[in-house]
Amino acid sequence: MKFPRIPFMISFLTVILISCNKHIIPPSLAIAQAIDESGWGTSHFAIEGNCLFGQHTSLHSNGKYIPVKGSNVQMAAFETILQATKGYMHNLNTTSAYHDLREQRAIMRNSNEHIDGNKLADSESHYSERGEAYVKMIQGFIKNNHLPNLDYVKFENHDQEFSIFIKQ
Repeated sequence: MKFPRIPFMISFLTVILISCNKHIIPPSLAIAQAIDESGWGTSHFAIEGNCLFGQHTSLHSNGKYIPVKGSNVQMAAFETILQATKGYMHNLNTTSAYHDLREQRAIMRNSNEHIDGNKLADSESHYSERGEAYVKMIQGFIKNNHLPNLDYVKFENHDQEFSIFIKQ
C-alpha cells in the first residue's frame, strides 16, 4: 500500500503522539526519519513489515524480520505501525548510541525549552552509515516539509472524540 505524502504524515503523527510519554521523540524528527528510511512508506520493508525506521535486527534474533538480499542484515518486521514506532522510540531511549540525544533532550526539558527535533537530529549520526550526511538529510526533511509545527501538536480528549491542535 503506497501512502500519499499528507495522509502518511497525518496518520503517522497520530501514532507518534499516542506513543509519546516523558521520553518524547519530537514528531518532526520521527516523521523525517520515517520519510527517509521508508521512502514515504513505499519501501518494500515498510509495506511488508511496517518497518518505517530502517531498524535492523540481529541474525540471532527471535523477533520477526525481513531478510535483506545479498546482506547479513535483517530488517525488523512489525505487526503494526504502532509497534514499529514503539520499537523506534525504545531504540532511541535506551541504546548507548543515542546517549547524546537523551542528554540534549534532558537539557532542553530542564531549561523549559521546547524539545526541538531539528536540534536532536544533530545527535543521530550513528543512526545511519551515512553519518553526518544522514543528519543533514533528516534536517532537510524537517525544514522542507515544515515539520517543526508538528512538535507543537496537542491532543484533547472530549468523551471519546479527539481534537488535534497544530500551532501555525
